[in-house]
Amino acid sequence: MIISGGSNICPREVEAVLLGVRGVREAAVIGAPHANWGELVVAVEVPEPAPPSRPQSSTSNA
Repeated sequence: MIISGGSNICPREVEAVLLGVRGVREAAVIGAPHANWGELVVAVEVPEPAPPSRPQSSTSNA
């Protein structure tokens, strides 16, 4: 549980929202200490791999 500004924030719920975003493969949410808020929400995402690019033709019209 992350406690930020008096609110209880469940990391699993934030992760579930992030995982619903297209292009996000993995997500982790943690709390980081903050002098005023108690904790801040910090999210780390792993993107889906990019599709392979198409090789360009190496022939020239010389």
